Amino acid sequence: MFTGSDLAEPLPPPLTAAGARLRTHRSPAPRRTVSTDVATGETSVVIEDDLGDVTFEDHGLRVAQRCREQYVAHPEYADRWRADIIWHYEVSWDGQFIAAVGSSYRLTCDAGNFHLEAEQVAHCKGALVSHRRWSEQIPGVATEGTACEAGRMTQATPNPSPLIVVTGANGLVGSHVCAGLSERGSRVRAVVRRA
Repeated sequence: MFTGSDLAEPLPPPLTAAGARLRTHRSPAPRRTVSTDVATGETSVVIEDDLGDVTFEDHGLRVAQRCREQYVAHPEYADRWRADIIWHYEVSWDGQFIAAVGSSYRLTCDAGNFHLEAEQVAHCKGALVSHRRWSEQIPGVATEGTACEAGRMTQATPNPSPLIVVTGANGLVGSHVCAGLSERGSRVRAVVRRA
């Protein structure tokens, strides 16, 4: 127990950088939608973020970003989970250099695998400079008590305790998934997006 007198300022104030001088062309506009399809039982979380369009007045860099993320999950069927993510990023410097990048990702799963499809397209001054597509099948790790049988999740047992990564863990669906996995004895690694 501390019995001394209170200190007015026990620590020196933190060092911080000066705020950026920005000119806003379009203000950020975040939007979140959560819905449940009563016919299928699927819950959908849609994140639509217009991250705005600003110019850094100190050096003239102009940046505009938008994204849309959709996460769909079913409370009983692991193979009905999917995520679709689309990002658009544009940058210019005093109107001289203009670049735009669009990225899209789709993640689905079945009883034994995760399936990732991704595409990235980059333009500079309107000309295509890069276009990449890739897809990958990632084996799901199944141990006793955690396997998905015929697409239906089975009850997890405390031993062994697998590490399960949950994306969007700070959202409505992700937070419930994390809580449910923890209650079943799984080790959970939560992945969140910066606000």
